[in-house]
Amino acid sequence: NSFDDNDGSEEWLVELKQRLVDHPDSIVGEIGLDGARWREVEENYDNSDKGGKNDNITIWNRKRVLSCPMKHQRRAFEQQLLLAVELQRPVSIHVVKAWGELFDSFDTVRNKMKNKYLAEEKNALATTTDDTLLSSNRRKKPKRLLLPPKIYFHAFSGKEGIIPSILAACEKGNVPREDVFFGF
Repeated sequence: NSFDDNDGSEEWLVELKQRLVDHPDSIVGEIGLDGARWREVEENYDNSDKGGKNDNITIWNRKRVLSCPMKHQRRAFEQQLLLAVELQRPVSIHVVKAWGELFDSFDTVRNKMKNKYLAEEKNALATTTDDTLLSSNRRKKPKRLLLPPKIYFHAFSGKEGIIPSILAACEKGNVPREDVFFGF
């Protein structure tokens, strides 16, 4: 299936979820973002070109694009992260030259999870009439995970200086530092 003509189908996500449900000890991964794999295309390439080879292509009328557009990578990556949070599964992540995209995806997932939890609380309050339940909802609750419970960065290729930022981003998702791992 070409990412250029992706129809937006999410059948793969339904299948992945079912496989994870069928195998409760499985993790989600390896998942990730790749900002290093490029291909050359004609200068006027617009992601809708299905066609034949142009023998007039020279170095002067070519450009480089990611083999898989980052918007597609991010959409799949974020869906996999959300699934891991929902099923409380660890993830194995591989990132190549896409650290900014990783942080943006973590922000997106954290915000979606916050909104989901707020909606659940609002619905619970709307259907609750018992005063004891209402008062218990006002008490401080334990922090809910906004990112997967354990995160392993497989074949970590980032610079040492980015590790504190990664750990901080994970902590914003209520994942303690001791549950974030790096393999080299």
